[in-house]
Amino acid sequence: MADGDVQGVAALVKRYPALTNDRSYKAHALLRQLVSLNKGHCYKKLHRQIADVLTPASVRSFREAIINDQVDVVRHHLQADADLIYADFTAGRGIAQAIHHWTSLAVAGLCLDAGADIESLTTLGESPLTMQLRFGTVEGVRYLLQNGANPNNGVGGHMPSDTMAERIELLLAHGWDTNHGLMLHDANHGHGARIKTWLKYGADPNAKNDQGQTALHLIAARGTGRDAIHTLIKAGADPDLRDQDGHTPLDLARAARQQSAAQALMARGANKTP
Repeated sequence: MADGDVQGVAALVKRYPALTNDRSYKAHALLRQLVSLNKGHCYKKLHRQIADVLTPASVRSFREAIINDQVDVVRHHLQADADLIYADFTAGRGIAQAIHHWTSLAVAGLCLDAGADIESLTTLGESPLTMQLRFGTVEGVRYLLQNGANPNNGVGGHMPSDTMAERIELLLAHGWDTNHGLMLHDANHGHGARIKTWLKYGADPNAKNDQGQTALHLIAARGTGRDAIHTLIKAGADPDLRDQDGHTPLDLARAARQQSAAQALMARGANKTP
């Protein structure tokens, strides 16, 4: 699988047909391993072909109908085999189900009517709502929220950009918790613009992760986001808070030899003592 040997995998499955005969439609361990080898993705042509070898033909046909928004074909599949709604497959982003990959509200309605779990997560930890936030439409986001989707489930590290204000307002109106830990995710990845958006919509500038680190700690350790450092402190972030190991953001910036971050912290009142 790692080498993209489609014929080799096909030969293995032919020799051991039980590998793909699981009528529960749960992804086989080999398919999960393939996706894991690709860090949750399956974009390469050869890997997609291997994934198809490891996926029952009926599931592949159903997946294509979902992805291509073939409403009548989706309906026909579900009428013929209702269990397909729970079938696992990969369409590029982890292992998911039909409820993650619909395009039109008509297909979404068919999925929910068939019993799809609106809170199910892909192997990348993305919910159907996350997928709509990232790749869908405002109408899709609204539809899922109106049908009970939890805005705090499976949103992962994704924060709609400030240009997606309508989506953000929808999430907030349905109980989205901006202190759900996601600002810290963006800080850890150096996404200064997203940090500003989190703060704009009410995130706690002094929220901590399991190590007692705030967004300032994480940004300082990366050495990125001078503007984000300024914005965090202006919003009330304490530049002298210590994490569980007793380190301040300035300590971490110095330890990582991030002079720019250290200077930005000191210019805004962080402890200047060595």
